[in-house]
Formats: sequence, C-alpha cells, structure tokens
Amino acid sequence: MLSGSSKPIFQLMMNLEKNGVQTTMLSDHLSEATLNIHNILLNKYRVNLDIQRTNNLNKGLLKSREDVIHDIISWWSDCDLLISTDFLIPWLLSHNNIKLNTKIIFLGSNNMNFKFRYLIDSGFPALINLYKPSFFSKYIFRGFLLQNLLNRFDFILTTSNYVKSEMKILNLNVPIFSLPIGVDVKQYSPLNLSETSFLYFGWGSGIRGLQDVLKSFEVYSEEYDNSYLNVCLQGQHGPEESFYANMINKSRIKNKIHVHFFTENIESLIKSSTAVILPFRIPFGYSQPPLAVLESMSFGRVVISTNVGCIPEIISHKSDGFLINPNSPNEILDVLMSLDNSVVNNIGSKAHEKIHNFFSWEIVTPQYIRLFSEILEGFYD
Repeated sequence: MLSGSSKPIFQLMMNLEKNGVQTTMLSDHLSEATLNIHNILLNKYRVNLDIQRTNNLNKGLLKSREDVIHDIISWWSDCDLLISTDFLIPWLLSHNNIKLNTKIIFLGSNNMNFKFRYLIDSGFPALINLYKPSFFSKYIFRGFLLQNLLNRFDFILTTSNYVKSEMKILNLNVPIFSLPIGVDVKQYSPLNLSETSFLYFGWGSGIRGLQDVLKSFEVYSEEYDNSYLNVCLQGQHGPEESFYANMINKSRIKNKIHVHFFTENIESLIKSSTAVILPFRIPFGYSQPPLAVLESMSFGRVVISTNVGCIPEIISHKSDGFLINPNSPNEILDVLMSLDNSVVNNIGSKAHEKIHNFFSWEIVTPQYIRLFSEILEGFYD
C-alpha cells in the first residue's frame, strides 16, 4: 500500500500494477488539479487501481477517532509493505497504540531540511509560503524532532542522491536507499525553428525562478521580435502565484507572454517549445528530481535549469541540457541567445536518450520491485 497522491507516486503505483504487484493507494483530501491529473493518468494507463480516499486522516488519528482507527487497521493489516510520504504516520500509529506486522517505508522525494534563507533567496513574495502546511511543518519538525520521527520507520527510500545525502545529515539509524523516479518516454521529433517559443510550467513561484525567466525573456524579446513565452501555472498555489500572474499582466511585453492555468494541453506546449526554462533558485518546495525537468527531456527538448538540489544528477551541462547558477537571469539570456537548430536538436536528442536509458518506467519499475522483494525477504534486517 502506498500513502500519497503526487503524480510520481500515482505513476509508480500504476507501473507496479502493470508488473503484477497488487497496490492500494491511500490519499487524503486532494486538490482539483491533482484529481484532474489522476483522471488523465487513469484514462491513459487503463489500469484498475484500488484507491481509498480518506478525509483528514492525520487529524483523525491525532484525535484518536475510532472510525479512522478502524479504517486504518482494516486497510493496512493485510499489507506486506506500507510506503508512506507522510513522516508522521509511524508516530500517529504509536499514539493510538496501533501495532501492525507491516514494514513501513518512508518515501522521501523532497528535501526535509528547511532553511529560512531559502525563502529569502527566492524573493520577497516567496515568504507567503510560510502559511502552507508543507512548509510550516518542515520548519517546526527539524533537527532532533525530525530525526526522532524518521527513525520510527523501518526503511527510508529517496528519489535522488541529493535527498539521500540530506537524510544522512540527520544521522538516522535506519537504512536509506535511493532509486530514481520514472517518466513515460515520449516519441522524439526534431524541431524546425520557424518561430521561437519558450516554456515555463509548474508552480508559479520565486522558488522555481519564475522572476528570472521573465527578466531574461524581456531582454531577449527586444532583440527577437518573433518570439513568445508560454507560462503554465497550476492555479492552486494561492497568493504568490497570483502575484506573478498580475506581474505578467502589467508587463510591457504581456502580448508576448501567454499565461495558462491547469491545462491538459501541456504536452503539446512542451513539444512545440524551443526550450523549457526551469531555473530553480533553491532545493526546497518541490520534488527531487523535479518532474517538469524529466518530462521535458523525455520529449527531447532543451531544458535550461540550475545547479541546485539533484538537478545536476539529471542534466549534464551543454551535453543534454544547460545548467546555470540560480538567480542569474543574464545566464539564462546567454543560453537563449546561443540556441539555433543545430544546438536545439543535438542537445534535445541526447536529453531524450538519457531519459530513455536511465529514467523510463521500463527501467525504473523493476528496480523498485527488486528492492521491495529484498526487504520482504529480510535481506536488510
């Protein structure tokens, strides 16, 4: 059973099912955007998943609600493995005296070590994110407290070597593994640059360097009039995302920037882009590795990103993408100016090849199955 609802977790479940592993997904309240993604994937994969929707699972366990405890025992008691993205689960089980003969794995795809300077480095609007539970909880649960919570798991599995190294800083006494997350590899088709378009997609935030994209494109568009920028936002990240949407609307080049909110058309936008610009400023607040980077490379598109977090584990600079320093719109501009048909298609084909060889679900899923089998067989006890 997997407890979590993000797109990579959902895709992992579907690929495990396709390979004969029976899985159940337990998810708490989901946003409309996440539900849309789930429905798109279910229609695409045509896999029947056992999905259990819960309502305020953590609050129910914290308050020792009998109905929630009953559901937990009925769902989890027959599982061979419980894989959770919530680091509070073992403590909540202990809080309610629930004892399961099930090994519990924490699946860590995010940097757990929050630093206040991360938000400072991301620009003033990023401070708004402190109201979000995903940020506030990691600010509260730090150091010894976080160490105590994670040590209650039987194993920890991270999705990048970077997150694994951050976990090791906590001096945990449980085994830590690292396996890459997978993506569906798309058919590669070379680009013919009759017009120049760039793409930023994902959460609209200074954490992801959106302000650097806008600054670099403003200068670029002055020299190359036949160019435009697509900005695809998720539409579910509150005030900061609204701040950047308003900034674009007031920009003097707003006619060259097309703002989209959640769209099922994202794949066609990636395929038609000269380059995808994802200049993350800090290694916090998003999955490691960022799915946007992997998916863009899977189409054979040039990705311009930064040397933060685990991104250097994916992109080799000037070989299958570009790595710049964070908070460096001038470096983004230099890369944009260097792009021509030859560069775009040469780097794009190598990006596609790397994803196919190292990050496709066909390559990644057997690695998860092998690790889970070894854990169940007691290989790491």
